[in-house]
Amino acid sequence: MVFEPGRLCVKNAGRENGKYCVIVASAEKDHVIITGPKPLTGVRRRKCSVLHLEPTPQLLKIKKDATDKDVLDAFSKEKLFEKLGLKELSDADLKKWEDEQKTREAKKKEQKPKEEPKKESPKEEKKSEPKKSEVKEESKKEPDKKEPSEKKEEAKKESKLKTEKKSAAKKE
Repeated sequence: MVFEPGRLCVKNAGRENGKYCVIVASAEKDHVIITGPKPLTGVRRRKCSVLHLEPTPQLLKIKKDATDKDVLDAFSKEKLFEKLGLKELSDADLKKWEDEQKTREAKKKEQKPKEEPKKESPKEEKKSEPKKSEVKEESKKEPDKKEPSEKKEEAKKESKLKTEKKSAAKKE
């Protein structure tokens, strides 16, 4: 099997085109999980199509679903920094990167409980809104020929407002 965990590949599509990555696990039929790791090659951990990868003969000795730190250790054991022309990370860079990962994980944990109540509240609102159905019934009683054109005009106004907001945001 060519696309196995530990296989060193080169991305041949997307913004990471030409960068090295390591297959960490297989995800689906034609997809794998890859990592750079990001501080080393600039490729973040993600699912990727095998069509976007060019395998190399190098095979790192890592376990399935290995962490980025394990991959970095494997790079140093195989002495691939020199072979591939990559800059070996200093201890300060590694510590900074690990701290960033820890803060990201902490933020994700904090956000998860906040998201769950948000998902429940829209469902409750939908159940407690018989007003919309009353409005629909009234419109069925008095059909107007202008309704579709009015909807189109409203949609045009909304799209104009959205584009104006985007352009204002870009200017800032």
